This record gives sequence, structure tokens and C-alpha cells, in this order.
Amino acid sequence: METVLDREQKETLKAEPEATNDSKGCQCCTIFTPDRKIKRGYETLKIDVHAHILPEVIPNFREQFGYGQFVSLKKTDKKGISHMWQGDKFFREVDDKSWSCEARLVDMDSDNVQVQVLSTVPVMFSYWAKPHDTLRVAQFLNDDIANRCKQYPTRFVGLGTLPMQSIPLAIQELRRCILELGLVGIQIGSHIEKWNLDDEIFFPLWKEGNKKTTFAK
Repeated sequence: METVLDREQKETLKAEPEATNDSKGCQCCTIFTPDRKIKRGYETLKIDVHAHILPEVIPNFREQFGYGQFVSLKKTDKKGISHMWQGDKFFREVDDKSWSCEARLVDMDSDNVQVQVLSTVPVMFSYWAKPHDTLRVAQFLNDDIANRCKQYPTRFVGLGTLPMQSIPLAIQELRRCILELGLVGIQIGSHIEKWNLDDEIFFPLWKEGNKKTTFAK
């Protein structure tokens, strides 16, 4: 199926000359597709880099792990409306744009947004939990985002989340995100519980990240 982005790329190829060093075209205006590289030239590619997304169904991690304020989604009687719960406390009401790629694409096309960079909702980070439990949550979220990007490869790219309270587990999941899932980077919080991001405890992770990807924060 041809997407809006595909049609725009074809029109760009017909209408625009090859970009040169003294033109407005440059490498930062280049879009890569699975089968070719296309210079956008004079047209701006609009990318929404702040696009949080949730799985449509979230396991009951609190029940599985036996503790904690893990987030769950509960459907309501209203079509396309669910309630987010943090443990046994109501957190907020969300609509299907929080989990449906198809609903997002309608808005993206209306606003002339070609690409969204998908990332989880920060309340899902779970840095406070036991490290291996946070790893399981992160793996679930990262798999979900990767599958959405594979479904719509020209419209979505993804950022992963890591169990940041355990550097060995964070490095393990970082490698999986980039090398196996094809995500383009990592989303992290502004701090990890009592630690700021410049704490030397994180240096091994930053070193590994420099080998594999660029971090988003």
C-alpha cells in the first residue's frame, strides 16, 4: 500500500534537482527508505520527536510481581477510551490515539507530519522497581514499539526504555534494542531515583551507548 510519505517522495523526485553543496539541500534533509536514498532538497521533512505511545493491552505487572505501583490499562464503556491506573490509584483517562497507530496516522496526515519518533510514557519507566522486574516491563514496551515501527516503517521510528537502576541489565537491553529490535535510540528520565545522569555510576552505559546509538533524553 502506498503511503502519503511515498507519494510525497515521488513528487519530490520529479520536481526537485539534485541537491548541491551551495543549495538548501543537505545531508540533514535526506530521508532513507528501505530500498533507496532520496534527497529532500528544498522541502522540510516534519518529524514529531515527542510522541509517547502505550500498548493497547498492558499485563497486570503488579499481580505478576506481587508489589508496586505498576501501570495498567482498563477499558471503559466509552468507545476508544481507557483508564490508566497506577497500582490501585486512578492516574488518567486516555483515548485510542495513545495506542492506535491508525488513529495517529489520521492526525499526522492532517497536520502534515511525515514521521513520529515513538517512545513510552515516562510513568512506565519503573526505575523504582526490582531491576529484573523493570527489565521485563522494558522488554515488553520495547517489543511493542519495535513491532509498530515494522508495521509502518516510513512513518514511525522508535526509542527504547531501559532498567536504568541496574547498569548491567541496562547495557543488555540497550544492545537488544539497537542490534535486534532496530530501534534508533533510548529514552531516559531526567534522573534515576536518587542519581543524576552525570553520576559516574552511569559512565559504563554512556560508553556503551556511544558505540551503538545516540541517546535521547
